Amino acid sequence: MSNNHLQGTIPIEFCQLDDLVLLDLSVNSISGSVPSCLNPSQITQVHLAKNRLQGTLPNTLVTALPCLTGPIPPTFVNLKQIESLDLSYNKLSGDIPSQLVKLTFLSDFNVSFNNLSGRTPPRVAQFGTFDEYSYMRNPFLCGEPLPKCTDTGSPPQNQIHQLTMMKATV
Repeated sequence: MSNNHLQGTIPIEFCQLDDLVLLDLSVNSISGSVPSCLNPSQITQVHLAKNRLQGTLPNTLVTALPCLTGPIPPTFVNLKQIESLDLSYNKLSGDIPSQLVKLTFLSDFNVSFNNLSGRTPPRVAQFGTFDEYSYMRNPFLCGEPLPKCTDTGSPPQNQIHQLTMMKATV
């Protein structure tokens, strides 16, 4: 149901779908919060990018997650069977938890267009396959496959200059 100009909230009827494996509501205008009655036992992919969702994700999906405007919770490592994690186009900040490299079924990962900082996760296992498009447009994020961090952990100076120029032209 992605990219269908859907509006309103996520229908509570989704909670009655016992065989739901893929939930793709990305690129819509959905607002409100994710229903707490969703059953995660069969869900392997959740796509919620480019919406207007607020609040916390329900404990039924992941235990005690903060809102989508804060840091990426290390508890995402509990999504052991997840194959795709698209958190792009949110207002996430802080570091990408290095624990995410333990998600061995993950074949798609996207945190682009956020406000993440620090270093990208180690390029081990499946994280060695994610390219720069998985991380792009996070002005203070660096490390492979992006430009390397300086000794201070800051992004390269030319990247800071580019960000300043972008703000000046907007």
